[in-house]
Amino acid sequence: MSASAPPPPPFPPPPPGPWGAPAPVAPWQPWGPPADVGDRALATLWDALYLWPSWVLHALAVTTFVVAAVSLDPATGSDDTLPGVLFALGGLLLVVGLVVALVMHVRNYVLDQGRTGCTWGKRRVGIRTVDLRTGQAPGAGSCLGRWVLHAALNQLLYVDYLWSLVDPARQTLTDKVLTTVVVRQPPVGP
Repeated sequence: MSASAPPPPPFPPPPPGPWGAPAPVAPWQPWGPPADVGDRALATLWDALYLWPSWVLHALAVTTFVVAAVSLDPATGSDDTLPGVLFALGGLLLVVGLVVALVMHVRNYVLDQGRTGCTWGKRRVGIRTVDLRTGQAPGAGSCLGRWVLHAALNQLLYVDYLWSLVDPARQTLTDKVLTTVVVRQPPVGP
């Protein structure tokens, strides 16, 4: 029976340092190979799907507003209260949808990712965010900063996500600021 060859390392070995000294190990390597941009994009799509309850509430609000607008009949000048009730219902649905979206965002991107390193989408793809120094989940404070920085930096032509296309560790600018990296490995936790 022949022994199979060990699997190749996830990264090519680093070039030797000066005078043949061993080169330092890249800081993300002990925690796993960096996640591909495609894996991160797929996780983002899963995270968008996670918000479906707020989408439904917003769709109901828009539908209610449209029905209310169509039911207005300025030609008759009637005192029908139906459009006013529908506008109020649409406004209520819109506010509830916004609150639900905010709560789900905070739970997914700040609390869950801070505790386990995984959002709902990252868990499905098999990637997680780790602190570069410790390899552990980054914590809620770091994930709150990550959520805010991603939102701010991506308003500038997705410069945050585009940065990961050229970075050897596939880090976004937000990852660099917060010293985190998204790695491919089995998720930890529920």
